[in-house]
Amino acid sequence: MLIPTQPEYFAAYNLKTIMEDIDSLRQHNPRLSYRILLTLHQPGNPTHEESVRQIRATCGPAVFETTIPVDPRLPDSAAAGFPINYFDPQAPSSGLYCALAQELARRAEGT
Repeated sequence: MLIPTQPEYFAAYNLKTIMEDIDSLRQHNPRLSYRILLTLHQPGNPTHEESVRQIRATCGPAVFETTIPVDPRLPDSAAAGFPINYFDPQAPSSGLYCALAQELARRAEGT
């Protein structure tokens, strides 16, 4: 299960509820696994940086190392119907989505 979340107070607060739901689902499917993707991150924003720190401290290795920042090209990409790496390969998030895919593949392989 992939759980995207923003590094903001209410999103992080709701993450606790999602984690409780996952614990409940694991009673029926103990193999259920999840990873948390921090998205719409504003590097340098003190509130975001503190939320990232807290989410990483609380959820540990379940949090992807890769974070996706706010990128004004993403809505344009979605509206055009193309992935960001095709729509604008130079967009800040384009390379990060590729890094995320690689990280996901590494985790799936268990390395």
